[in-house]
Amino acid sequence: MAENILVIHGMRKGKQNNMIYEFVKQLMMSKNRHVHIAFLEGETHNLRVVMNNLIRQGSFEFNIIPLLLFPAKHYLYDIPSVLGSLKSDYPHIRSNIAQPLGTHREMSNIINRRIANALVSVGHVNRIILIAHGSSYYKEPDYALNKLMRDCNVFNIPMQMMTVYGDYSYQLYIEQYLNKSEGILIVPVFLYNGFLVKNKKRN
Repeated sequence: MAENILVIHGMRKGKQNNMIYEFVKQLMMSKNRHVHIAFLEGETHNLRVVMNNLIRQGSFEFNIIPLLLFPAKHYLYDIPSVLGSLKSDYPHIRSNIAQPLGTHREMSNIINRRIANALVSVGHVNRIILIAHGSSYYKEPDYALNKLMRDCNVFNIPMQMMTVYGDYSYQLYIEQYLNKSEGILIVPVFLYNGFLVKNKKRN
């Protein structure tokens, strides 16, 4: 039977990893799902450590489930790099990497509900802007965000996509819309309101 491993980005420092770990563990227990939790960043519970421990306990087949929205460095390079390194040490192991969350058909429904709820509570909105993490090195996050935006565009309101990093950086494009005195609804496309979202709000 394959072991299911939820892979979370995590933080190198601070207590956030412990908080996320406990939250996800409780969530999975409430759903009667047995999963292992690993982080891409962090000294403990990182993916390599978690898989090493499971392999030593006799496991050899793994389903890797990244809690990442779009395919970028962590999905396209970091996770495969860890798996490749372990495969060289343990040639008998097998692994499968699930698609990122942003590609799931339910994601557009989640964003649409967030937009619909916001439209009820705010005044007139002339434009909707989706802001996601993005990447300065990979184009795949842009393609995925563009597809998500097209799937969400059901409100007959002009919609743009912007990112924190990369060719669609909000710092390059958002000012032209703010200067028009339009009613703008900004929708952060992140897993949670962490450091990046708070930083964008301040900016």
